[in-house]
Amino acid sequence: MNGKLADNSVLSVRNYLRHHLQTVLDEREIDQHIRILFYWIKKWGAAELVLQFNQRLSESEILLFHHALKRLLRHEPIQYVIGEIEWMGLSLFVNSNVLIPRPETEELVYLIANSMAGKEINALDCGTGSGCIALGLKKIFNKANIAACDMSEEALHIAKMNADRNQLEIHFFQENLLRADLNLDPFNLIVSNPPYIPQMEKNTMHPRVIEFEPHLALFTPDENPLIFYHAIIEAAMRARNNKELWFEIHESAHDSLKALLGDLGIRNFEFYPDFQMKIRFLRVLVFG
Repeated sequence: MNGKLADNSVLSVRNYLRHHLQTVLDEREIDQHIRILFYWIKKWGAAELVLQFNQRLSESEILLFHHALKRLLRHEPIQYVIGEIEWMGLSLFVNSNVLIPRPETEELVYLIANSMAGKEINALDCGTGSGCIALGLKKIFNKANIAACDMSEEALHIAKMNADRNQLEIHFFQENLLRADLNLDPFNLIVSNPPYIPQMEKNTMHPRVIEFEPHLALFTPDENPLIFYHAIIEAAMRARNNKELWFEIHESAHDSLKALLGDLGIRNFEFYPDFQMKIRFLRVLVFG
């Protein structure tokens, strides 16, 4: 890969990757990244990889590993390096225009699915990014009407590609969630994983996030970190029909969101923990 490989065998490449990745990843991450790279390039699972240790790789395959390693050593997320992620059984394109779908967001989709089981659904995913929430809901509720919006044209392009890739029908449109006349009338289910990280937390975050994921989808003003929740909830309150709202939230935002809901006169809400028992989800009922 840079002249230091003894040969082009799978074992030599694996050991080379391990040696260099230990400067940026912990032991568990190293093994995970190597498995992902070999599956991406050779379509081998973990067991098959071990069985192929003596096989020689082609020069073009070596080059792919070389370029991937260079990007990983710059802290670029592996999902962006290979351009895709498997999430909720969906194959999703991702690049630096959209957030990488997290396991917690998958939990949010399943909470919504449990709450909405047996109900007619006309849903809007606000700030869809890669489209993962909308597509996850459509996969579960294939007869539901699902729409998704984002203010980023680049994100909407990726989301539309993901809908096509997974053969799921979603109506996508561009929208600014902070628009004063935001209209949520057509929908009875509103879902959002909005930007919720205060700007002051930038210095505490990993370079993989800060240097590569879109800040537009991550950060809110320090002076008003709940701005998107406030805007979406107020728009739902202006609507003429009952709505169920679901949000992913910052793990430390529980008290401030509870205060906001109280100021808005909303009493029908509930917080939920994620698999690490951190309060990460909020369900709000609004009656039109």
